[in-house]
Amino acid sequence: MDISTDDIESERAYALKRFEKISAGLENGEVVDESLYLAHGGLGDYSKELGVWSLIEGATAEAIEWFETAADHYTESIRERRVHREIIEKAAWGNEPYALADAMFSAILSGDGDLIEDAARTALDADETYTEEFPGTTAWYYFAVGLAGVLIDEPTERERGLSGLRAAHDSLAAKFKQFFAGRITVLESFAANDAARVEEGLQTMLDDHADDAPANTTSPDELICVPAMALLVLARRRGLDVDVESEYLPDTLPE
Repeated sequence: MDISTDDIESERAYALKRFEKISAGLENGEVVDESLYLAHGGLGDYSKELGVWSLIEGATAEAIEWFETAADHYTESIRERRVHREIIEKAAWGNEPYALADAMFSAILSGDGDLIEDAARTALDADETYTEEFPGTTAWYYFAVGLAGVLIDEPTERERGLSGLRAAHDSLAAKFKQFFAGRITVLESFAANDAARVEEGLQTMLDDHADDAPANTTSPDELICVPAMALLVLARRRGLDVDVESEYLPDTLPE
């Protein structure tokens, strides 16, 4: 991981400043109803970033607290989208599957069972007809369903997600096929308790991340592959002996 201490502190300070500013706006009632989902989504993003910076610096306990905050805000952002659906921009709905994944990844990294269940059930509450209105995010929708099924041990939902994800995968462009291939392998491997296949899927995810991450980046989402990290933590918590090494994983995981 090639980033200086000064860059880490600068990026961390910026994320904290933005988090505090948005938080103050919410507390002071300055955010209108149609923007509440944006405020909570922003707080989720900055909390997640601060969690990543904490892990990079080896502050695991602090990182866990930030991931708890991120999971809470991401899930609340999704609720606000749904409550105020009639007054927010339609494009906001096209982004919901991404927020669902972020909520579950953050919850996994927090290790908080209540947050994990809340994020997973929020994902399963999404209407399947959503994919008809926003077909471009179908793969993300079914990935969220499949992961939610894994998290709350609902085999029917896990298989519904996997089935939909496999079908969507066939029609994806080559780049996105590679992006989702590892995720499919990991979800399938959780069902079979197959540690070797989990490692294979995680390595595919990390290889794809490496292909896209620019050199000399200071972005926490590029320095660390949060999805692979979260799924690795989940695998180990499920008792699977999974060992994956990558420059895109921190030295210390929130386990």
